[in-house]
Amino acid sequence: MRIFHVAQTSLAVNSAAWRIRAAQEAVGCEAVAAVHVPGDNSYSVKISFLNKRSLRLLDIVDRLPLELCRSKKKLPWHTGLWGSNIHALKKHNPDIINLHWVSGGCVDLASLRSFTQPIVWTMHDVWGVTAGCHCNLDCKLWEDGCHHCPQLGPCLYPDFSHTIWKTKKARLERIPNLSIVAPSRWLKDMVEKSPLYQGRKVVCIHNPLDVDLYRPLPKDAARAQLNILHNEKVVLFSAAGGIQVGYKGFDLLIEALHKLPGMLSQPIRLLVIGEAEPFTSKYPFPVTSLGVVTSEELLVAAYNAADVFAGPSRQDNFPNAFIEALSCGLPSVGFAVGGIPEIIEHKKRGYVANAFDVEDFATGLKFVLEYPAPHHLSTEARMWAMKKLSYFEVGRRYREFYSGLI
Repeated sequence: MRIFHVAQTSLAVNSAAWRIRAAQEAVGCEAVAAVHVPGDNSYSVKISFLNKRSLRLLDIVDRLPLELCRSKKKLPWHTGLWGSNIHALKKHNPDIINLHWVSGGCVDLASLRSFTQPIVWTMHDVWGVTAGCHCNLDCKLWEDGCHHCPQLGPCLYPDFSHTIWKTKKARLERIPNLSIVAPSRWLKDMVEKSPLYQGRKVVCIHNPLDVDLYRPLPKDAARAQLNILHNEKVVLFSAAGGIQVGYKGFDLLIEALHKLPGMLSQPIRLLVIGEAEPFTSKYPFPVTSLGVVTSEELLVAAYNAADVFAGPSRQDNFPNAFIEALSCGLPSVGFAVGGIPEIIEHKKRGYVANAFDVEDFATGLKFVLEYPAPHHLSTEARMWAMKKLSYFEVGRRYREFYSGLI
């Protein structure tokens, strides 16, 4: 079975798309990354004349119509009106075409109707069910056409967001062989409710993880590697883009952490991953910032050095950081939003706090940090990851789903 995974650039080894490709390869499939900008690897092919500069230009053109609107929120938004024609894929004769990143000029949805092969779209956020936002928060307008998007605000063009939504709907309806994979049941439910995908096959398959790499290691050795004291309680925050990505909720975590000193007998330390700029903010507790981490070995060391992973996201689908933490035996705390409750399981692999309730989030951190038998939480976390997220298990599920489409 030949599967071609469509993305913008060569897949990073810690991206969900790369891990899905690797999981399928692990069960005997020929899984290739079909990208506009290939990397120095043996698993990717180039599918267009585009390069990084022209992709960037397409992305700008895609978002240019948003200048007609007075945006109220600084959240990612793409129109999807323009994209690349990926017909070059046909010469490779794939059995399955698996889309990942579609917006930002990557794929022209209108061009997909000419493919005879089954097309599977693995959705990594909610862009597929909205007019164009990647993070809808508590907005429900996607259920009925995305009229007057609150993220865009007043627009010179009447009901601009609904016009974009109708265009997306018309293009999707012309793709006769489209199916959807959602990594979380939360997103699967959204897709099934969406008027954009009536009658389509939709399945939930979790994103995979190399559970042999992301594994428990001795905490003392991990702390020594990062120069962290043994008597501290370490709270880990990790997000692509660092603390500046608003929906990742770093501000909510800081509020919760300010409540912790009076609740704990030991000092706390905040460990931060993903911050591109020097970490200069002042807090009443020590902070260790590892910056942008590209080494998976260093990520594993950070997870093993911590006592709890804190993921205060305002919205997330099936975030890598949570599953990486749990696979390393690190209990996690998150809000009851998106797919997070499916990952943590309240008081079994961590703590699920009421949405955006910083008092409850602080209670969750205390619950994990003072749990009388911490190895029980760690063992539950590790066993769940090994059972649900291994390359073999997820690769097998994808292969079975593909087989039913061919």
